[in-house]
Amino acid sequence: MNLAEIFESIDEARISDFVATQHEEHLLLDFKTISRSDLSASDDRRNLAKALSGFANSSGGLIVWGVIARKARADGPDCASGLEPISDLSTFISRLNEFTGSFVRPAVEGVRHRAITIAPNSGFAITMVPESEAAPHMAMGGEGRYYKRSGSSFYPMEHFDIADMFGRRRRPRLDIDITIAPRGSSRSGGVVEHPRPIAIYVVNNGRGSARNLFASLRVSARYTISASGPGPDGRGGLTKLSSDGNRQVSFGGDSQLVIHPGMRQGIAAVGFSCSAGQTTLPDLEMLLELAADDVPLSITTHTIRWETILSALGTL
Repeated sequence: MNLAEIFESIDEARISDFVATQHEEHLLLDFKTISRSDLSASDDRRNLAKALSGFANSSGGLIVWGVIARKARADGPDCASGLEPISDLSTFISRLNEFTGSFVRPAVEGVRHRAITIAPNSGFAITMVPESEAAPHMAMGGEGRYYKRSGSSFYPMEHFDIADMFGRRRRPRLDIDITIAPRGSSRSGGVVEHPRPIAIYVVNNGRGSARNLFASLRVSARYTISASGPGPDGRGGLTKLSSDGNRQVSFGGDSQLVIHPGMRQGIAAVGFSCSAGQTTLPDLEMLLELAADDVPLSITTHTIRWETILSALGTL
């Protein structure tokens, strides 16, 4: 499971099990108790700020609030050793949401908090802090320092750590967006041609710009890669580099093509032909390879059910 899935899966039974097994804190997991549910205690505020900074500057992690952690042995990490449920849980969650943006600079995107209620307005809380692409982040809330997570503890970062993070290049993150819409169908001799109803785009959801984009697309039988682009006017695709028929094509973007953060760029369009009135075709299976500067090659498969295509296009 990834961090978000673990965050969603933790419940009262899992927290009790942490204590029963003396579960150790580790790189991605920290246990904390609080003094006041409104986070007015300085130690509580510093704990939140250090965790936001330390996890965001490292590999991300989870904080389980309401669990006592102590060392099981002198030279070992802290372990879950008892439960201290939070009273006025709703206020605590409200304060976590309120202070998350102000207890670390710059703010960390994607932080989530969740309550685990075991009695009326009482229980535990889970905080998920993702690894940040905008690191380093400074802990505020009375701290004013940069932290990192190492082993089971948060440590102030050294000057060279901070300098290294400031020097890191912001990287792009490329995701695939597939849309289906009628685009220029034609009918001839009882055959209906849909040359490009399935449009494939790449979206840059990272913080750096993507350059020198490469994509290779292969589609299953009964489908073809269009000679036109995915845009409504048949444009907007990448330049074709090579092809093996019309079911496997490689594309590339020249050095002038830059996909800035938040931008979408067309790759290609996929189409098919069928008999007039035909209601069944195989599902579309696509194998897509994608890479760019600072983006390692990824190979993904995408399946689009025929019923989904038919529903988007209406009666053929």
